Amino acid sequence: MDRRTAALACAFVLIAPAQAGDERAIREVFASVERAAQARDRSTLIDLATENHLMISKNGETVVGKPALAAYLDKMIGYAPSIKSLQSTVEMAPNIQFYGDTAITHGHSRDHYAFADGLELDLATYWTATLAQEPEGWRIAAVHYSFNLFDNGMLDAARRGALVAASGGALAGFIAGLFFFRRRHI
Repeated sequence: MDRRTAALACAFVLIAPAQAGDERAIREVFASVERAAQARDRSTLIDLATENHLMISKNGETVVGKPALAAYLDKMIGYAPSIKSLQSTVEMAPNIQFYGDTAITHGHSRDHYAFADGLELDLATYWTATLAQEPEGWRIAAVHYSFNLFDNGMLDAARRGALVAASGGALAGFIAGLFFFRRRHI
């Protein structure tokens, strides 16, 4: 075995255990996100983000920095929340790509939303995240959420609403027809 091959083998042996530890730490970050979201623990969610965190949210908002993240969380789950409850199950893909002190991963979550206005939705959300290793551990630097445009809870709710509206309109039309166009027998 030549020296370069030996050096490469040694480097792999030394890096692999470090990446395995980093992979466990990153998986724990997302487990913490899942627990914090369900508990509405905004401080943990903010602590898991880098200072210049970037998020493209599920509702299409762009959120940059911890202060903006705090404001977004206040609006969604804070004192006057638009989301009454959220149950989310986060599943990470099996592979995490490491680039020094940066890692990229992706996955999906199954989310159940109960909104303050009474609407309830089930969504399958897909996400990509970039993490940065900071002195206190791995933190989320950027996350982008999306969902399937053609198969999602919002589309299902719109279909149900359209069906209810059409049924109500048909019934109202039938009753109005009976009332206005009934024949009188002499």
